[in-house]
Order: sequence, then structure tokens, then C-alpha cells
Amino acid sequence: MAGLTAKQWSARFCIKLAALREIGMRLGFFQCLPGCPIPEDELTRRWNEYPLFPILCALVIGDTNALPERRAACGILLEFFIPDWRKTFPASLIGMVAMRDSAEVYRWRRQVLKAAGLKCEDCGGTEHLEAHHLVRWIDAPHLRVEVSNGKALCATCHLRYRV
Repeated sequence: MAGLTAKQWSARFCIKLAALREIGMRLGFFQCLPGCPIPEDELTRRWNEYPLFPILCALVIGDTNALPERRAACGILLEFFIPDWRKTFPASLIGMVAMRDSAEVYRWRRQVLKAAGLKCEDCGGTEHLEAHHLVRWIDAPHLRVEVSNGKALCATCHLRYRV
């Protein structure tokens, strides 16, 4: 993150994730439309051509010490081999997929704010604190309640992160 503010870094990462997904779609790696599955023979071909790649992606996703950004990128790449991998892999491996109003998300918020010392990590303010997802909610459902994927921000600073 040398030379970049947290906001710039976060924005660049979101752009990179979106670009990775777009490239994959254009190359036919991912399902472009819901209900339009990839043929079984194509998935078999992919596994035969890149036998270790999905295993390495799965290892990174399962590594709770890996940066959330790396886990999210591996999740996107794993879609190339197992389009519905989030349904296939056990929650204990990839992490819980929480909904916005779940108790886990409220617990995550408290933990992120506590880890930051109840201060905004950008300006140091202590009013109107919110928890920001470093890897966007939509991009990595399995990282939604990972404390390492959170940053404490005041409401004003949080507005600057919305891209």
C-alpha cells in the first residue's frame, strides 16, 4: 500500500476485482447469466488443463490468515472451475455467508470498531463510527464477517469510500 491512501487502495482493489471478473466473463470462464450452466465436459477440460489451480485457490480461501483481498480474488478465480463453489464447500472452510441483518454482522461490526480502538482509522474521529468492508459485501460473501476484512470509519470518511 506504499504511497497510496487507504481510500485509493480500496478503490483500486475493487476496480481490479471487477476487471478480473469482466475478463473471465469475456473469455467464457464464468456464467454470464443465472441459469446458464457451463457444460460438464468444459468443466472437466478445465480441471484436466489446470489440475492444481483450483486446489491452490481453495487453500488460500480456507486460510484465515490470508489477506481478505487474496481470498476474494481466489474465490473469483475458483468460479472458473466450480461455478457454484460456495454451495459445494463447507462453511467451516470458506467462512460464513451472513445476511446484513444477522447477529454475526452486528458482532463483526463491534469487533472491527473495537480492534480500531473505537476511532476512525482515517481521521481519528470517535463520532458516528461505522464498519467498512475492505472487500465489498457483494464481491466476497464468505468474507462478510471476517474482522480482517473490516475497517472502522466515521460516517463522513465512510462516504468517501463509496465507489
